[in-house]
Amino acid sequence: MFAILLIASVVGLSTSYFWTIPLTAQTDLRVMEPTPSCAGAPFPMPPFMPGMFTGESNTTLVFDYERGGGISPILGFEKIFYNSLAKQLVSLSPFDPPEIKPITDPEQHCLARVIGASGFFEAESEYPPIEGAADYFTYSLGIILGNETHTVSWTDVSEGVPEGIFRIVDEIKGLAA
Repeated sequence: MFAILLIASVVGLSTSYFWTIPLTAQTDLRVMEPTPSCAGAPFPMPPFMPGMFTGESNTTLVFDYERGGGISPILGFEKIFYNSLAKQLVSLSPFDPPEIKPITDPEQHCLARVIGASGFFEAESEYPPIEGAADYFTYSLGIILGNETHTVSWTDVSEGVPEGIFRIVDEIKGLAA
């Protein structure tokens, strides 16, 4: 529990563990372009971008992904976070013990490239739900990469959420699997 709180405090994001619901099969059916993966990204990823992780051990990469909401918040809560100082990815869900997985330098470098290529730091901070929506799922992704910090919040009924954000989440979930 100490490591979890320490990593959450380094992220500088909320440390409240509100139990929430994930996407349902119904909302997972959105049509998207192929998702990048470190095994072979189908979209061009630049070799270097200013402020981006370049493999040096002193470059910071921290992220905090959370999903929740819906009718029964406890059933599908998911939180995944990572701190490059610990080089461990932590996954939390309500019915399983916390999973801690080491992340290699190449995996970290690949994720940083996906983040850099996604336009994440240029995205709006919030994409609210459409008017009148109910029982939707909420998402939050906060990232510190080098000297850049940004947090984006959205819902499964939000409009205009950049495709790059979904690519980052897919990559994070792939690392956690």
